[in-house]
Amino acid sequence: MGGEGLDLPKDMNASDVVYTNNSSQYKDFEEGQHYLELNHTEKDMLELVTRSFNKVILLYNGANAFEMGFLQDYSQIKSVLWAPHPGQAGFQAIGEIMKGTVNPSGKTADTFIKDFTASPSFNNFGDFKYANAQEFEIESARGLRSPRFVNYVEGIYVGYRFFETASDLGVINYDDVVQFPFGYGLSYTTFQQTMGDITYAQGIVSFDVTVTNTGSVPGKDIVQVYSNPPYTEGGIEKATANLIAYDKTEELAPGQSQTVKISFAEDDLAS
Repeated sequence: MGGEGLDLPKDMNASDVVYTNNSSQYKDFEEGQHYLELNHTEKDMLELVTRSFNKVILLYNGANAFEMGFLQDYSQIKSVLWAPHPGQAGFQAIGEIMKGTVNPSGKTADTFIKDFTASPSFNNFGDFKYANAQEFEIESARGLRSPRFVNYVEGIYVGYRFFETASDLGVINYDDVVQFPFGYGLSYTTFQQTMGDITYAQGIVSFDVTVTNTGSVPGKDIVQVYSNPPYTEGGIEKATANLIAYDKTEELAPGQSQTVKISFAEDDLAS
């Protein structure tokens, strides 16, 4: 590979970066690290690339949200593209996005935070074994297995519902914790959304949202609707943000508008 007159290693055994899946020179993860953060080899690769280039696109090919607090340490990384499960043709589409032929319009389906230990669910998750359940052991491909459990104490406060609520209640500083929020995604253009009047009939809430492409290139946008229900102290737990409806526009040319019709059942507002 090469670019800007400087070649990068064609394999990870080059002199700048030494790598095997289980390197004898170092551990991929040090004590206390987890697999949803950069391992040793990935850090070495980032160092190599950012030393060599001033404009870097980070392509994350993984299904899970990933710990990306490291982005603040590399000013050379100008953009991040999340590409989970690309399949046979996905990377061809990614090439079209990177060269500007296709305008990205997806949104994050999870919250990306800078440090996973800031999430209660992350700290409580694990593969915990009962100490007194030997009689329930069964034979499996991995040998004897006994029942496991997770200490699930978060209730509804997982994912974006935790971070949005914790921020609204002053428990966390949102900008210090959250890197990319749920429902986030950039485009090569800009949009303006204008909400119309709300109507209610036979248990259905409806309204229109007019979306206008205010930028200079064609693109699509997504209308997202969240509810913020009232909370009674000591009552049913309620998050301050709950996704209840969404819809996507057609591709809009610069200056073009489309009216998106949103509707949802009143029961969707129930706790």
